[in-house]
Amino acid sequence: MRNIYKITLALILMMAMFQAQAQKSNKGLMKKVYASKTKWEKLKKESKNSYTYVIARTSTLGAFTVRTYVTVKRGRVTKAYRTTQNFKKKNSSEGKRKKLSRKERKKLKTLDEIYAFAAEKLAKKSAKKNYISFKTFDNGLIKQAGFTPMNCADDCFEGYTIDKIDLK
Repeated sequence: MRNIYKITLALILMMAMFQAQAQKSNKGLMKKVYASKTKWEKLKKESKNSYTYVIARTSTLGAFTVRTYVTVKRGRVTKAYRTTQNFKKKNSSEGKRKKLSRKERKKLKTLDEIYAFAAEKLAKKSAKKNYISFKTFDNGLIKQAGFTPMNCADDCFEGYTIDKIDLK
């Protein structure tokens, strides 16, 4: 019975050490996230939490890019549409706008929710097992937040890449 307690205690200590190490390695990342979020909070107040932003997702081989244009008014996603640009075609201009349904819009995030993703999910990811990314625009607002597992070969980025943010 004592061996079970010793093993359990050892496992708990190992998990605590691992968590402490993960928090230590992500400390610099979290400073960047919170500095950017502080700038966002100020600009959000000035714009009355109304803005538009564009999320882009490009295929691994660069064959196409999907852009989602999101309009937020007073902290709620109110409009959104999506375009696809196919680079394999001779004319690689963006395709038609596809208006997103209410159900599709509910899946979209506000910038507050994207910052929460950066602060909560990225903080828990191991830098030894994942490529972790947090980038900002020149004005300090979030541009990219996400991670890719190191052992992944194709389209494994989980997160957000923002092309543009326009405050109202």
